Amino acid sequence: MSVAGGNAGDRNGYQLPAVHLAADRLPNQAACLIVCEPDELAIAAVRAAVADFDVEVIVCPDGARTLLEAGMRRADLVLLAATIPVLAAETVIRTLRQVANTPVVVGVGEGEGEMAADALAAGASRILPRPYQAASLRHALTGLATGGLRPGPLRRGALVADPLAYEVTLHGRRVPMPARELEVLMYLMRHTDRVVTVAELGPAIWPVKAQPRGNAVAAAVLRLRSRLGASPGGSDVIHTIRRGGYRLVPPDRSP
Repeated sequence: MSVAGGNAGDRNGYQLPAVHLAADRLPNQAACLIVCEPDELAIAAVRAAVADFDVEVIVCPDGARTLLEAGMRRADLVLLAATIPVLAAETVIRTLRQVANTPVVVGVGEGEGEMAADALAAGASRILPRPYQAASLRHALTGLATGGLRPGPLRRGALVADPLAYEVTLHGRRVPMPARELEVLMYLMRHTDRVVTVAELGPAIWPVKAQPRGNAVAAAVLRLRSRLGASPGGSDVIHTIRRGGYRLVPPDRSP
């Protein structure tokens, strides 16, 4: 199927490119996420949100390229900023809707409320506030993708966290782990190269409308450390950096 650009244009008269849907992906082929974002920090946030998943992230410079890539690669999900070059987000969404039911998430910043309404009217699947919050971004992207994003286990030395099975093992021994503490652990595992501050950890794990109060972050890390410490070699996995935050030190593979 296709939408030819020969007789259609956007509101500014730009000629729309032809959109051709590629054949279905192979069963074991990585999912495809198309991103059209002018902000490099936002792109970095998207990559971090799907870092644990088998997904190919394609960054497009403008709306026209987004349409081409979405068709050629048969995207599982498209993420657009509300304001993008060449073609308006609304135009991109309407064009995609003519050939596919690909979920489209639109990031909306301050003062772009009217654009959010236009995007929804055009067929957007969801609106996300910009700048993106890690937890809400991750939830939206992984929940909407048509092909399903397949998370794989995170491995840091002898420590393994599986987000799909909600299971943690240390030196091959299972460590019982509630969902929130698992998310904290996985965030620390993704950033073993540096110290993670309390101010960073809260917004990264807790939803925007349920931000932790008081010592909630410290309490969650304390419980997490206690659970890991119950297994041999687990007491020194998470280090507290005075006036800094927390850092995960991968345990050696030998207990």
